Amino acid sequence: MTWCNSYSNESKYNITVTPSVTERIWNTIQFLIFISILCFIFAHYYTASYVAVFLILITCFAYYLITPIKSKCSFSIELSGVFQHKIGQTWLISKRSKLGYWGCYLYIEKIDPLTNQVQLPKTSKLQFYFKDGFSPQDYARVSRVILKRQKIEVKEC
Repeated sequence: MTWCNSYSNESKYNITVTPSVTERIWNTIQFLIFISILCFIFAHYYTASYVAVFLILITCFAYYLITPIKSKCSFSIELSGVFQHKIGQTWLISKRSKLGYWGCYLYIEKIDPLTNQVQLPKTSKLQFYFKDGFSPQDYARVSRVILKRQKIEVKEC
């Protein structure tokens, strides 16, 4: 193995994202706000059926709490910004990716496997990952790649 290949393997990280507690709390708060608004509307206009609607909403909320949380996912990321979620699907982290207080926004663009350049027309996705879904080391790696991609200037011919 040459030094170049060794270095290439070292710059590739396997990142594992576990289910986020923050995401579950945020979704629960949104759901409670939605239920509160519906209860207010029905209580204001339909006082006779308020109890039935309230019981239906509580049943929906209980079902929502019982539903399973998203499963663990993993992807590989390179310092150059190459993002591979599944084998055969190669993406590039865009310059538009951002770090936020709650997590990171990854804008990814599809790469042609033969030319290693972004496919035209551009196929892009936005993925949000909560910070507490990563280990501290993995979040630091993802942050490093995002910040590095933001500093790269795009040169047009």
